[in-house]
Amino acid sequence: MDAYGILEITDRSRPICEDRFNQLIREFERDYLVCKNYHERLAVHRRPAELKNELLRELNDDIQRLHRREEIIDIDVKKKAQGHATSKINQIWTEDKRLKTLYNAIKRYCDLRDKDFNVIAVHIAEYRALNKLFFKIQRSVNKPYIKKNTMGLWVQSLENIPAEAHRDYYVYLLDYGWSEPLADVLMQNFAKMATLAAENHAVVIRGTNRVHFEDEVLSYHNINGEDAEDLLPAILITNRNPHKFKHIDQPGQADPVENDLRLILIPLKRFCHTTTEVVQLVERLFTDIKQQKALKDFRIAKEITKDYRRAKADSIILAPSEGKEIPIENVILYLQSGRRDSLMVEKIVLPIHFEDRSGGEFERLAFAFINKTKTWGTLEWLGQSGDDDGRDIWGVTSGKSFCYQCANYRSLVTKKVTDDIDKLVKEGHIPDCFVIICGGRVSANSRSMIKSYALQFGINETEIWSGVEFEEKLRKQAPDLLRRFVHGEDFPELSAANDSKNGDLNINLD
Repeated sequence: MDAYGILEITDRSRPICEDRFNQLIREFERDYLVCKNYHERLAVHRRPAELKNELLRELNDDIQRLHRREEIIDIDVKKKAQGHATSKINQIWTEDKRLKTLYNAIKRYCDLRDKDFNVIAVHIAEYRALNKLFFKIQRSVNKPYIKKNTMGLWVQSLENIPAEAHRDYYVYLLDYGWSEPLADVLMQNFAKMATLAAENHAVVIRGTNRVHFEDEVLSYHNINGEDAEDLLPAILITNRNPHKFKHIDQPGQADPVENDLRLILIPLKRFCHTTTEVVQLVERLFTDIKQQKALKDFRIAKEITKDYRRAKADSIILAPSEGKEIPIENVILYLQSGRRDSLMVEKIVLPIHFEDRSGGEFERLAFAFINKTKTWGTLEWLGQSGDDDGRDIWGVTSGKSFCYQCANYRSLVTKKVTDDIDKLVKEGHIPDCFVIICGGRVSANSRSMIKSYALQFGINETEIWSGVEFEEKLRKQAPDLLRRFVHGEDFPELSAANDSKNGDLNINLD
């Protein structure tokens, strides 16, 4: 049972006590293993490590999905910023040592944001359980390189690089310091990486000294204010000289952070699911460097601007994006000048892959578009509950009712739509206009059959948008939604307003 199931049977009239909160964490952890039939499978598996790594991948995917839940989204109205409740709760915990438990930090967060404590506590309990389970299984797979109680961020270092030597950029591997499949295969390919980089005024940090390092920017639990769990292992491209990485056991021993420090992070977990994919990424990345070509299939997933509180340096986190390119000279320009726009280069514009999104994510994008393009008397997203009687989104404007049904398939299944029409008829919900929003292709025959089928039940106006047609509507009528849902910009409308206020010229590259 997940958080939603627990909340359905929870007495919402009084807050969950701390003992119950801790019990929920244990129950979520136990139920997850039972759901995966983990112990039974492990007892008979010939290669337990393979099974554990398979479960780790599933856990990582489930944690990412949980992070995208609406209940976990945190909106700071004063700062006009959006983040995650988990990060804000962690910040509250860090900043006040009088809060002795996670439970108390959650209560403080709910008071601050005026949120329902039970809702947040149950979702955080599930998130905490999956994270604890992930690291528990990971530790059972991996043999630490270091002694117990000396965990830290580890950086490969070369002592024979002169401190005064200058390179356009340096490439590092960041990892936790224990054996982990993705990081292990990177280490095995260091020689190839170093050879390719050395020919191009760069250096890959490697060698016999693994340096245990921690400062205000980099540590095993925090990468420039971001949760290290989400980023490590990673490839780091930066302008920091390797001699800045000396053995550090405590943050107070580190030198002050450089004023011009800039980081470009490539988190391996976002690009690679297997060790083979790691090798392919390394070969592609450094072949591009050797040939002075653009870094292919990368986009900026997140920009972190130095604020001297959590973020002590400007940094960029990259994510996979088919068809986009960032020239090497632009990488160097960013590291030298901090100009983010130098990395915003797109050579090829490819269709949006709606099929890569979950049904809920696709419906949310559709709802945002529908809400933006008409002035509604009422507009309801009924599909998010799962029991919509054929009505994902229902709205009324100027006395006219609209029913929107989302079908995020590579190719529209006609029977799925006719079944939804049957549900509308059965429940007596006959709209004036019926719109099917698709994520993929729609044949001419399907269009004709659906319109004819709807007409016989009194639905006189039926529209069917294919994935391409929906994309073009987004580009023409709501380009800011593409920036938000596709490019990951939290509040693009604020950026657009600021640009307009400052008289900037906006060019839509989409």
